[in-house]
Amino acid sequence: MRKDANYARLVADVLYTPTLLAYAFIVLHWDWWGVGVYALSLFVAYRTGAFEKYGRWPTIAKFVLYLGLGQILLAVWFSTLTVAYWMIIPFVIQALLGIIAYFMLRGLNSKA
Repeated sequence: MRKDANYARLVADVLYTPTLLAYAFIVLHWDWWGVGVYALSLFVAYRTGAFEKYGRWPTIAKFVLYLGLGQILLAVWFSTLTVAYWMIIPFVIQALLGIIAYFMLRGLNSKA
């Protein structure tokens, strides 16, 4: 596997996936767990170097990163409502965009 593919995997594992988990926790009324998972994922991403090549990230990858915060805020609002099946729509959209962002990050060229 190429080094950039490993970098894309790191970003997906420590940023995109925990955001989805945090969203699910918050929507299911485990607000503090969800916020904690999200904050911890940002901290771990920073410490592991996931933001190392941020300047070269494709636009979609940056968009998914920023969309994660919006999704967490949306989940906090959803947590004030009764859980419903339609609340899975933002989860699915974020997951699909995260997959696209992962493949775009794999395409980063290895030039400095």
